[in-house]
Amino acid sequence: MTDSDSTILLTGEHLSRADLIAVARQGARVRVAESAWRQVAAAAAFLGRELERGQPIYGVTTGFGSNADRLLGATRLRERPGCERPLVAELQRNLIISHAVCVGPPLPAEVSRAMLLIRINTLLRGHSGIRPETIERLLWLLNADLIPVVPEKGSVGASGDLAPLSHLALPLLGVGQLWDGGERRDAAVVLAEHGLGPLELSYKEGLALNNGTALMLALGVLAIDDCERLLATADLAAVVSLEAFCGRSAAFDARVHELRPHPGQVTTATRLRSLLAGSTLVDIPYHRVPRFQSWTPGACPSGDERTFDLRWDYVPVAERAGREAFYATHLPFRGGKKFQPQDAYSLRCVPQVHGAVRDTIAHVSAVLDIELNAVTDNPLVFAADEGGDVLSAGNFHGMPLALALASLKAALPVLASISERRLTKLVDPATNDGLPPFLIGNEDGTDSGLM
Repeated sequence: MTDSDSTILLTGEHLSRADLIAVARQGARVRVAESAWRQVAAAAAFLGRELERGQPIYGVTTGFGSNADRLLGATRLRERPGCERPLVAELQRNLIISHAVCVGPPLPAEVSRAMLLIRINTLLRGHSGIRPETIERLLWLLNADLIPVVPEKGSVGASGDLAPLSHLALPLLGVGQLWDGGERRDAAVVLAEHGLGPLELSYKEGLALNNGTALMLALGVLAIDDCERLLATADLAAVVSLEAFCGRSAAFDARVHELRPHPGQVTTATRLRSLLAGSTLVDIPYHRVPRFQSWTPGACPSGDERTFDLRWDYVPVAERAGREAFYATHLPFRGGKKFQPQDAYSLRCVPQVHGAVRDTIAHVSAVLDIELNAVTDNPLVFAADEGGDVLSAGNFHGMPLALALASLKAALPVLASISERRLTKLVDPATNDGLPPFLIGNEDGTDSGLM
């Protein structure tokens, strides 16, 4: 959700992929709706009351994972006079420190920035038990463009992105590193420069910070943004290739795709028809496609009345507005275009192939849209319910994202493969229907073309 001043307004429920791209790649600022702050405060207060009642809660009054049977006891979790640090803070701090075990080069700052936004939005749903002041520190880091450094290797996904999210939380504790103006700096130093010290985590806050799917989701949304641009470019490349071959547009006829109405296929065919509208290079009768004319220096008059348009020939100025006549006599095919009743698969099947990729992108996008506003924490706090409740479950599991992104990984090579087939057909004289080898501009041996 975007304010009138282009600031992204977070409610916990309305974050879009466009919002994430604006923050991660364009540096848009973020603010939080008052209703979301109230939800967060209510959940934190409810969790505190449950602890006062002595209720056993996973990750708060117990250990983590296989240590869940180690009950610490609510009375021990209360701050004790004379203690260097309350046990509750020690438990949550140790969780973050012990799980920050990623290795390798750091993720790009845009990925960490997206992770930070996703985590803030998730916590704003008010089901994690985290305090508003802890989220405020995350929000401050994001808007100050002080982005945690997160090494790229270490996430498993079955328990969410525990290790990467632990690195994301380290600067709250005054440890780890931050990206500051493109430079990696110690978080403690950066915080001190801004008059800030480390936070002391409260009940469940370590678990709220590192339990979720923010890295998988960030990578997925950024990948989809790239894929949508790649697909649009692939459509353009296919159209240009079809024009180069003086191909046929019949394969994109709406009547064809009404008989097999996969949404992506229909959309692709519609887009191709739009891109080809007004083209003077497709659907030309074969008897009007004459021989290729080699270019030589003497073939071009020195006067201003003729200027080069295509490498293999020139367009008279008087014929530039209506090129049909020019193309009818100067198309670059040797001995006339080879007659075929239909174009090659790589041209004729673009709606089916690009369309299938488009459908995959749409499916993955739908999964990501749900995840952007999902609560992927555990346990979950339901403060607004009658009497309230704290439930242990498995929303942290990354399988919905993993399967969707695996399908995206399978789809992209298909898009690349059909593009490679078109490129090969264009430059290979054995398959390019009479176009010059490697699309050379002349035949005197000085031009290698696209060899």
